[in-house]
Amino acid sequence: MSINQRILSLLPLLHQVIEQGSFQQAAKQLHLPRSSVSKKIMQLEELLGQPVLHRTTRQLRLTDLGEELLSLSHGLPTLLTEIDSLLDSAQTTPSGTVRISSATLFGQQALIPEIKALRALYPNITIQLSFDDSFTDLIAQNIDIAIRVGHLPDSQQVAKIIGHKQRCFAASPHYLSLWGRPTHPKQLAQHQCIIFKTPSSTHNH
Repeated sequence: MSINQRILSLLPLLHQVIEQGSFQQAAKQLHLPRSSVSKKIMQLEELLGQPVLHRTTRQLRLTDLGEELLSLSHGLPTLLTEIDSLLDSAQTTPSGTVRISSATLFGQQALIPEIKALRALYPNITIQLSFDDSFTDLIAQNIDIAIRVGHLPDSQQVAKIIGHKQRCFAASPHYLSLWGRPTHPKQLAQHQCIIFKTPSSTHNH
């Protein structure tokens, strides 16, 4: 942590001390020992190289530097509190937009039927589905989750197996009556095959 970051982390305590009027009251408000509050103010002054408070037995008074610091960081305690609340909310109640990309057929058969249950489980999340059988640049298109078939190439992306897919060759009885039943995969080269092709791959072998 840099010096500036350490100073920034101690400024809310300075605000609390001035608002409460004493180390004791600030410590009570923060549920800390008085000695801890005093020590942290001393740490702040050591980092700054100058005192921020004039201390007497009856009162605390800001130095010129303390006044300037208090003025510059006026909205800081509120901002930090709001950030804490935002993080707590994000951890307890997922919200926002999740962009999911999938092959068309898989998306229609497996994803769409689950959307209702997913929305019930996470009502504050907006789901955007993108069905595309071609290669998709997940970063460029801002995709959060992609469902893909095959092996993941070298990548920084995190992948998890969610199932296994099998392919087969199929033919109608009428076709077989006209062209015969192949007994070896090599014989498929002489048959009338419908080939699955995308801009990035052709399944022809």
